Amino acid sequence: MQAALQIQTKVLKGGRIEVVAPQFSIGELVNIIILPLADTEFSGERRSVLEISDEVNGHHAFRNAEDADRYLAEERSLWER
Repeated sequence: MQAALQIQTKVLKGGRIEVVAPQFSIGELVNIIILPLADTEFSGERRSVLEISDEVNGHHAFRNAEDADRYLAEERSLWER
């Protein structure tokens, strides 16, 4: 088994990516994984997971067990009406 090959390249016009790897034989099967470079992947503002989960509709982020218990008690009282 050969060692992994890591190559950095630019995306070409039309979204094409060209890889030149002469160490592989013609017709040999290979896997290609494409990952953006870290500095372009997270170029936006960094936020905590709690801030992001607060934005998801229908999802509740509880900061502690007491908050979760309080929410469940409120929900149960609505069921009984």
